[in-house]
Amino acid sequence: MDNNNLGLCPYCQSDQIIRLEGGMKDGYLRSGVAVSIFKTVEFVRLICLQCGSVREWVANQKDLDLLREKYGPARA
Repeated sequence: MDNNNLGLCPYCQSDQIIRLEGGMKDGYLRSGVAVSIFKTVEFVRLICLQCGSVREWVANQKDLDLLREKYGPARA
């Protein structure tokens, strides 16, 4: 998905949205959660440049499986 086709912000309906990939950029981790000393699950982040809302998610199915294995399903 490129930055020209990210849809509209669900809060303000702006189309001024950018996508930032997770991972190491410029020497530091953008966004993610450690599942072990050697592995971090990275988040993809959408940021609305109009209202500032931020949405994150895990885009890789293997990473979702790692999280499920480590933390299990949510319990009420």
